[in-house]
Amino acid sequence: MPAKDTYSNPCRSRKIFTPPQPSPYQGPGVRNSQMMRGLLYHNAVKNALLKDGWRITADPYFIKYEDAELYADIAAEKPIAAERQGQKIVVEIKSFIGRSLMYDFHGALGQYIVCRNLIQLTDPEYRLYLAIDDIVYQDFFKRKSIQVISNENQVWLMVVEMAKE
Repeated sequence: MPAKDTYSNPCRSRKIFTPPQPSPYQGPGVRNSQMMRGLLYHNAVKNALLKDGWRITADPYFIKYEDAELYADIAAEKPIAAERQGQKIVVEIKSFIGRSLMYDFHGALGQYIVCRNLIQLTDPEYRLYLAIDDIVYQDFFKRKSIQVISNENQVWLMVVEMAKE
């Protein structure tokens, strides 16, 4: 009977919310190497933004709306030019180093949509971008199915050449 109670009220079960664990075949250091690669992607995107003339205004960028609180990776703005208003962006960085590209895409798309919707409610002057590396763009985001889904969900991409950063 207790198992049925846990199942009927998933909020009480901590097992539902645990992140996926690396395969035992991958070895114990995989989680740490994925975290290091994620940090490398973060720094490369930040570097690319700075080189392109952006000013980093938040790292990470805090999003709060009513009872929802979450973080996007970076907020940046370009200096205001005399003939136009300054541009403001928030960048969500995804490394696509998980189980599979499609699995990572599912998570990235969901996170992107949630962040974008909350940013539109709290800071509508910002535009959200999904930052990916050039290899993931070439090997995955150029697929017709991924392009259709990205366009349908209005995903703005920022493609970073990792070798240059």
